[in-house]
Amino acid sequence: MLDLNLYKSKDSEVKKDVITLNGHFANSSQMAAPVPLSTYSALLRHHHNVGFLQTSFDLWDQADEMVFRTHSEDFFIQLEHQFGSLTLHCSLRKLVLIVSTAIKKIEKDRKGCSTK
Repeated sequence: MLDLNLYKSKDSEVKKDVITLNGHFANSSQMAAPVPLSTYSALLRHHHNVGFLQTSFDLWDQADEMVFRTHSEDFFIQLEHQFGSLTLHCSLRKLVLIVSTAIKKIEKDRKGCSTK
């Protein structure tokens, strides 16, 4: 959790870096300074992965805000009682099970609302 909080504290800095690097890599055919290909490749991979990390935090924040705005806390509390807490250590299988169950519940609720 400490690392997560440290990363989040650098959120605006990371976003600026991603924009700068995206601009550089999109608009230049070669590096301004000679860099070994392996280093350049590592930088590209790192940049790509940090982009995923940044996106995951943005999506988490949006989802968190939406839960409270739509008063959906009870829906997620029910899922948590049924499956336990969703953590970074959960298996992909558990994640898929939770998401598919949530989708089925939403579809069932929508069908129930449309027949009323």
